[in-house]
Amino acid sequence: MQLADKAKDRTVVDFKMNNGWMIITSYNVSTECHRHIGIQISLSLQANKLRMETGAHRYEAFGLIVDSGVRHKMYTENMHCMTLIIEPTFPGVQLLSCFIQNRNMVCLSRKQSEKLAVLCFRAMSHPGHLDVATVIAILNSDFEYEYYPDVRIQKAILFIDSLETKKISSQSMSKLLCLSEGRFLHLFKSNTGTNFRRYLLWKKLQGAIFDIGSDMSLTELAIGHGFADSSHFCRTCREMFGVTPSCVRQFIRQSRQLRKHAELTRHPLFSNTATDHAGTDSRFSSTLAVFCP
Repeated sequence: MQLADKAKDRTVVDFKMNNGWMIITSYNVSTECHRHIGIQISLSLQANKLRMETGAHRYEAFGLIVDSGVRHKMYTENMHCMTLIIEPTFPGVQLLSCFIQNRNMVCLSRKQSEKLAVLCFRAMSHPGHLDVATVIAILNSDFEYEYYPDVRIQKAILFIDSLETKKISSQSMSKLLCLSEGRFLHLFKSNTGTNFRRYLLWKKLQGAIFDIGSDMSLTELAIGHGFADSSHFCRTCREMFGVTPSCVRQFIRQSRQLRKHAELTRHPLFSNTATDHAGTDSRFSSTLAVFCP
């Protein structure tokens, strides 16, 4: 069977990363139960609704916002989906947290989902186009809230971002900021909504995912990005993404393989955006199975 004939059955995942957020475009992906340190916004890129579960609750909508730390499963079999994960350190993310108001899940209309998808498409080419204020305006133009971040925590975040390998103890970080360790950990949690250790794990995982399409073994990848070993890397990936690193690697390589055989076309829903997508035949090219980097 030719690649084009099998393409519609493939699982495809692409990642676009920037400081403070990650956009995952996917086709035919379902996950295990997992949770993120950031706020997740998942959007259907076609006429079908997404399905998610959080414990005993099930949700169906064209777009879904999942609060940070909420365990969930996502089902998008034979569907094209875009997921934006906004880190707890991204400027203005507290506005979005206040909008959610401790709801585990917020269902979005098709119109809201399409507008957010356009915003994400633009951010993939122009990262500066993504900001929380614009997201809030799409969700609720009347929402108002003020937040003033602690400059010491902002300094800590910038320092972590500057580290090639995300390995630093809370004790070392507190000394850098001239704070007691307990005070630093309290400030970090109150300002970001997540603890320092979990945030470091997320940054390690983000770096490893960025390089996962390389020829390095998973063990080399894990050690190179600050994990204790490949098992630690695997556990963290399953906990935060709901899939194993080997699955992510397979999905990304399939995506690259399909892209080599693809014709560039433009999705009819988003004809005014600058982002093209790729397909492999007349049926598949009308979807968003593979995104250009």
